[in-house]
Amino acid sequence: MSYRPFASTIINWLYRQCVNYPPLRRVAFFFARFIPRLLAVALAAEVRDRTRYYAELNPTDAHPRIYFDVTHLVNSNLKTGIQRVVLSLYQAVKREFGASYEVCQVYLCYLKEKEAWHFCHYDPVLKNVSSEVVVPGPDDIFLGVDLNALIIKPVNSGLFKDWKRRGVRVGFFVHDILPIEHPEWWPVGADKNHELWLRAVLNVSTHVICVSETTLRSVQKFCADRQISNNDIVLKSVRLGSDLETLPSFQEGLSLQPEHRHILNSTKTFTMVGTIEPRKAHEGVLDAFELLWDQGTEAALVFVGKHGWQREQLIQRIENHPLYGSRLLWLRNLSDEALGEVYSASNYVVQASFAEGFGLPIVEAMQAGKTVIARDIPIFREILGSAGIFFAPHASASELAEVFQRAIENLSVFGSTSEHAGVVQTWSTTAIQVAEIIGITQLGAPNAN
Repeated sequence: MSYRPFASTIINWLYRQCVNYPPLRRVAFFFARFIPRLLAVALAAEVRDRTRYYAELNPTDAHPRIYFDVTHLVNSNLKTGIQRVVLSLYQAVKREFGASYEVCQVYLCYLKEKEAWHFCHYDPVLKNVSSEVVVPGPDDIFLGVDLNALIIKPVNSGLFKDWKRRGVRVGFFVHDILPIEHPEWWPVGADKNHELWLRAVLNVSTHVICVSETTLRSVQKFCADRQISNNDIVLKSVRLGSDLETLPSFQEGLSLQPEHRHILNSTKTFTMVGTIEPRKAHEGVLDAFELLWDQGTEAALVFVGKHGWQREQLIQRIENHPLYGSRLLWLRNLSDEALGEVYSASNYVVQASFAEGFGLPIVEAMQAGKTVIARDIPIFREILGSAGIFFAPHASASELAEVFQRAIENLSVFGSTSEHAGVVQTWSTTAIQVAEIIGITQLGAPNAN
C-alpha cells in the first residue's frame, strides 16, 4: 500500500481547515512546521514497504541475461538517432554475445495493482508486450542505452537498488548533457528535467558509458561542479559505430519518392541529417545556399529529419521557399533503408551543429564513403580527426557559401572516394567496447572490473 498520497491528502486537508477557521489559524501555523516531517514519515513507510516488496520477488528467468531498455520504441516509436543507436547496439550485442547471454528487450511499466514500477519483456518479432515482470539474477546486466526520462520513477521507488542488491550490473548511456549546458536551445524546463535524469542515473548506476570523450568530460565537469561523488561508478566512453548495410528497421518509415531520387541523382547534393531544432543550425546553411543559388549554382540542399521545437519560422521558410521541391528538399519519417539511399546518393554530408554529444550522421556518412563538411568544434574533431572539411565555429553565411562552393568545384578531390571520407568502426566493435567496460564475457559471467 502507498502511504504517501493518502497521508499527503489528509495532512493538507487538515491544514486548510485550520487556516479557514479563524480560532484555529494559530494552530495552523504551528501545524505547518510539522508538515514536512509528517510527509517524511509517510514517505519512509512507503519506501520500506516498496523495498520489502521488491526483495520478496524471486528470479524466474534463465540466466545470465542482458536487458536492453526499449521503452520509447514500444510506447512512442521514436525515430531519432538515439533509437538507431539502441537497436544497432542491441543487434550487435546479440551477435557477439548471444551464445553466452540471452539478450532481451524490456520496457518500463507501472503496475497499478502492485503500485510499483517494473520492467516487462518485449518481443521485437511479434511486437508483443508481456505483463510478466523482470526479476533479474546475479549474473544479469541492464543497459539503459536510450534516453528514458521515466527512469526517474523506478529509481525513486528503489527498483534499481534492489537489482544492485541482487548483483545486477546497471549500465546507463549518456549521449549528452546539452540541455544542462545550453538551456537556451531547448524548451523551458528541459535543463531541470535532464539534470533530474542525470542525477538519477548517477545515483543507481554501476557503470555510466558516454558516447564520446567530449561527453565524458562534460559529465565529469557536471559532477565536479555539483560536488557529486562518482567514485563508486565505472565512468568511461565508447565510440559509436555504423553499419549502413544492416541498419535496423523501425516499424514505420517512408520510402524515397521518384522525384526525390531524380534530384539526388541528377545534381550535386549536400545533405543534413538531424531533427530541425535550434542547435543544428539549419538556418545558417540555408542562408549560405541562398547566396549560391542567387549566383546560379545548381547544387541541391537536402534536410532529413523531423520537426523538432522552436523552429516554426524556419519550417515556414522551407515549405514556402521558391526552390522547395527542386533544389531544396525536406525529407521526414524516412525508413532506415531510405536514409541509407540518401547517404549513397549525396555528394557531401553537412554537420553544422553548434554542439553534439557525438554526431551519428558523421559516422554514417563516413561509412558510406562520403566527405563530411563540419563546424570546427571539439566533438567533430574527435570523430573526424584529419578527415572531412571544417569551417570556422562562427562562420557567416558568405563564409559558409565559399566553403560549399570550393567543395563543388573540387568534387574530384574531396568527393566520396577521397581520403577525406575517413574510417569508422562497426557496431560489433562498439559492442565489444561496451562488453569490456561492463564485464560481458563469452563465458556468460561478468568480469571483475
